[in-house]
Amino acid sequence: MTAGRWRSLCVLLPCSAVDGTDDTRTDDLPYWVPLHRVYRLGSARFAVLERSFPTLEDAWRASRDELIAAGLDASTATAVMRAHEEIDPAAELERLAASGVRPIARFDLIPPTRSGCVRSTMRRR
Repeated sequence: MTAGRWRSLCVLLPCSAVDGTDDTRTDDLPYWVPLHRVYRLGSARFAVLERSFPTLEDAWRASRDELIAAGLDASTATAVMRAHEEIDPAAELERLAASGVRPIARFDLIPPTRSGCVRSTMRRR
């Protein structure tokens, strides 16, 4: 995993996703993996999807036009659609498990502060 990809996995979640008021984000792991494989989908564009769709499953299943309406540019929306055709989320998790890899989501990496919000320990380049 490259340093750039690691940084994209460590972008902060909204406080509601960390303090337990938004349980849907914890069920999104099967869609985190294929979405993070999309070349043009870095941390900023990934955040657009998180803000625009109730779950990452909804973002994964969205049409190209819905992705563009959410704020992605046409090239990135096309890249997401291409990934959707090429990657089966469940099969991808099975492939990782067979390789001895356990994917973890951002909320598994950074503990919440006393207020329930996540504090960044990452530094900007």
